[in-house]
Amino acid sequence: RRERMAAAHALALCAATLGPEAEEGRRRIPLLARAAKFAGRAAVAELGSAGGEGDASVFALRQSALFLCAQLIRVGREESEWRQRLLRTLCDHSGGLVIASSTIHDASSKVAAAAAGSSEWELYPLLRAVHSSLADALGPHVTAGSAPFSLGPPPALLAAHISMATVTGGGFGVSRLGLLDPPLAALARALSALPPNHSLFPALLQSPLWGALAHVLAWRAVDSEGEYDDDEGVGHVGGVSPFELCWLSPIGRASAVAAIHASLLKMSRLTATQVAGSVAHALPSAAELLLRGGPMIELLTGHLHGQVISEIGSLPPARGGGSQPAEVLSRAVVHVFVTACSTAVALPTEPTDGASEIQGPSRGIGGSAAAAAAQATLQGRLHACELVSHLLRLSSAAADGTNSEERSELPLSLTCRLALGSEPFAHQFAQAGGLSRSFLQRMLAASNAPSAIVDVLLTLSHLARLSAEHAHSLIEHAHLAATLGALLRHQAGGVRAKACNLVGNLCRHSGSFYAEMKVQHLVAHLVHCTRHDDASTRKFAAFAIGNAAFHSDLLYPDLREALTPLRLIVLNDADPKARSNAAGALGNLVRNSASLCEEIVSTGALHALAALVGEWRSVRSDVELQPCKIALFSLGSMCSYTACRDALLAAEFPRTVEAIKAGARDEVLRKYAQRVEAKLGLEN
Repeated sequence: RRERMAAAHALALCAATLGPEAEEGRRRIPLLARAAKFAGRAAVAELGSAGGEGDASVFALRQSALFLCAQLIRVGREESEWRQRLLRTLCDHSGGLVIASSTIHDASSKVAAAAAGSSEWELYPLLRAVHSSLADALGPHVTAGSAPFSLGPPPALLAAHISMATVTGGGFGVSRLGLLDPPLAALARALSALPPNHSLFPALLQSPLWGALAHVLAWRAVDSEGEYDDDEGVGHVGGVSPFELCWLSPIGRASAVAAIHASLLKMSRLTATQVAGSVAHALPSAAELLLRGGPMIELLTGHLHGQVISEIGSLPPARGGGSQPAEVLSRAVVHVFVTACSTAVALPTEPTDGASEIQGPSRGIGGSAAAAAAQATLQGRLHACELVSHLLRLSSAAADGTNSEERSELPLSLTCRLALGSEPFAHQFAQAGGLSRSFLQRMLAASNAPSAIVDVLLTLSHLARLSAEHAHSLIEHAHLAATLGALLRHQAGGVRAKACNLVGNLCRHSGSFYAEMKVQHLVAHLVHCTRHDDASTRKFAAFAIGNAAFHSDLLYPDLREALTPLRLIVLNDADPKARSNAAGALGNLVRNSASLCEEIVSTGALHALAALVGEWRSVRSDVELQPCKIALFSLGSMCSYTACRDALLAAEFPRTVEAIKAGARDEVLRKYAQRVEAKLGLEN
């Protein structure tokens, strides 16, 4: 026992010297290699159980070895031989087993496991060591989903833990680490360092340890009756029970979340083609794996708000708390949901009518009926947890601090992804303050990262298109016109294009945005965008102009300047969608009055539409035919006015109409030709 405790103290001192600033360094390589050799052996040594009244030195040695392993993995370079050897010691049971060469259903593994009378996950030294540490500290129920934990750690283990802290000189005899921190840190660091196709990942996800990670996150200090420890006579630190800190520090919570994230991320990078042998079905998606963790989703969401994160923020730095650890923990949780939602939430496709459209759920990893069901279940549970509301609050809080752009971008990106992929999430975004003026002014500031601005613009466009009520809120309460004026002049093409898209969608349901557009001179900016070199900007600018002319002629005087650039898009643009938008916009410029008819003829816009219709014979697809149909419909609208009608009759256009009626196979195109024929008086 004395030798084991002495070894534990020695390894603990080694771990204490490898602080955050430690690096590998050429001179330190031999020392680190020897430390890794002993730490790896001690961490996975079969020394028996330390639970109950067992030998606390066994627990102490394993704990110090695991934490030193975690520190060494962090310090070592990826290519370092000693680091790779340490990972093999911890994680391999057959010399570097990977899924690509030997699957989780490999017959030899099953034979070996059966011969040893063990489950397959027990063949991995690291998983055995972590399980032993959790079981020693918490008891066998840790992996069974029962609990609650007892109020305090086993006295013998706590004494050994305090002894380690005294030896390493930290916290005046009170360790900054909880009893559960070392195994969780070692697991998280090893999982982050392993390649995605390592067989330890599926073994972990099929083991009781996966559920135990959720169990650990669920833990709070409780008394013998299962009530949270709120005894006023107990000296709390920053609102946290000292018993709780003995079990699990903020570092330990962050490690548990990091282990979950690393597992989901690595498994999500695999494809079914990488699995050989008897596994014929697709690997489970990250969403399916997260659902296997029982209440893991709800527990992770709870670490984005409420008592846990508040108490960590109130802890003094000497006990591992403060605003930075709280932020690290919340970001780790967001990373988990980003990974899980990468296959569970639909992504925006290229819009087809100037507005954001949503495709079905992605069918990558786990692209099966089971995966689709898991995706639906995940979305339902995330919505019930009000994840979007918590992410919005997190984004707002991050935007108010230092390095605000970097800190708010990840939760904001996930928020927008969820809102774009699901109508319930979109409504939750609106209800949680996503359409408020203060929030949008911060998120749409021109100085923000272009990718973050684009995410928000896409989300707002989707909401405005989804509901007239949301569009009204953006117009009447968010007062976006001035902000959009700056974004329409943004140097990033993606920002300009999506700003044009949003303007078009704000004009989709009514003309209530027209007056504010006039005051803020948005039409002039849109006209400038129709002349831009960026094709996407031109396409969405034409869409916005079309909707700005749809409901009334209030903006017609300002839109007069758009006639020439719209004509050029109709004639010259390579994108059929841009040509369709421009042709539709020209038709809307005569929808509510004849005030622009003379200019439409004199600028050549009318004849550009006629020329576009004349291309109907040479198109090779329905996509290329669409601009011809829209141009023909717009010309039908223009035929209601004498100036346009006379100009068309004087040209070769009547012959084009007759040819379409006689030879076009597209029913809609023939229908539009008959409409024009009637308005031109050509029926007889």
